[in-house]
Amino acid sequence: MGCRFGSAVSADASTWTAIRELGSERFRRRLEALAPDVLFASERELLELGAGELAPVVVVKRGAAGCTVVRGGSSDDHPALRADAVDTTGAGDALAAGFLVGGPALGLEAAARCVGKRGAMP
Repeated sequence: MGCRFGSAVSADASTWTAIRELGSERFRRRLEALAPDVLFASERELLELGAGELAPVVVVKRGAAGCTVVRGGSSDDHPALRADAVDTTGAGDALAAGFLVGGPALGLEAAARCVGKRGAMP
């Protein structure tokens, strides 16, 4: 199976409140210094960061709506898999891990499995 993104650098915007507290300009400068190949962010986090290219690949985490992969000016929507949600803790991290290893399908599968369990799933 192998890692789909090899030795790629990835970053997760983490939370819109942290972006707001630090300031979008400072946050963007730190992101530029990291130069991630892949950025994971929610729609709200991207709104806080403002317009402009943040990484060659941006994965927009959309919760129960799935994810959108933005690459080279085009975007592809990927719907979430059906799951009986028990706890959403860790779902975004599971999405990111699965995505890095096997792309959107594996990322969404990992997130769906995660939400079906109580607490974050390693």
